[in-house]
Amino acid sequence: APESADLTIEKLVGIFRVLKPHLIEVFEKNARETDQISDAPTIEILDDTIRRTREHIEWGEQVLTKLINSPEKEARAQSREQELHTLLEKCGGVCGDLADH
Repeated sequence: APESADLTIEKLVGIFRVLKPHLIEVFEKNARETDQISDAPTIEILDDTIRRTREHIEWGEQVLTKLINSPEKEARAQSREQELHTLLEKCGGVCGDLADH
């Protein structure tokens, strides 16, 4: 829980390098596995959400690029990303089925 201002990198890494990419995987899986005919409206919404989420990740990466301006900050970002990926896998992801991939 990086709450303080000096942990902005860790917070943004969690959002833009871990959570949002994972959500894209979940949305894409849902779109692939749902009924393509009866769930066509849902698929359209997911496609739009995926596109917008990718744009948001791109924006977040631009912000992170500006913030991560030293080897120490890069190490912090990598450490936090790895830590969060490990925790995400342990809990099975947002749907609890990450281990099933």
